[in-house]
Amino acid sequence: GGENAERWSIGTRPASWGGAATAADTATVVGGTREGGGGGGSRDGSGSGSSGRCSSCTQPILSAAPVRVLEGHTQEVLSLSWGRSDLLLSASMDCSVRLWHVAQGVCLGDYRHPKVVTSVDFHPLTDGFFLTGCMDKRLRLWDVPNGKV
Repeated sequence: GGENAERWSIGTRPASWGGAATAADTATVVGGTREGGGGGGSRDGSGSGSSGRCSSCTQPILSAAPVRVLEGHTQEVLSLSWGRSDLLLSASMDCSVRLWHVAQGVCLGDYRHPKVVTSVDFHPLTDGFFLTGCMDKRLRLWDVPNGKV
C-alpha cells in the first residue's frame, strides 16, 4: 500500500461458513481501488472498485465485534433458528436446546435431549412450537408454553 492506504476488515467469518479466513476478509484500499482479496461492490454502488465502504462512511460496513453474546451452552452450537419476536433457538452438542430472548439477552428455556441435538427450527406460523433433530434418530415437536414434547 502507499501513503494514502487505509486498512479495513469485514470481520470474522462465522464458523458456519466453514474454512479459514481468506485474503478477501482483509484488504488494503489505495486510491479507491482494493489490493488483495477478491469481492465486488464499490464505494458508490456502481460495482467498480471494492473498498467495502460507502464514499461518505468512515466505518467498515461489518464489524468483528459481536452485537450480543449469549452464554449458556457448554459445548459447540450446531444449529440456530430465529423466531418472530426477538426469540432465538440454539441447538448444541451439550444435548440441549436453549430458547433465548435476544433483546434482553436471557435464556428463557433449556430443553434437554438424551443425545447431541443437530438441528432446530421454529414452527413456520408460531413461536409456540419448535422441532428438534437429535442423534438418537428422533424428531421432537416441543410445546414452548408447557416446556414439553
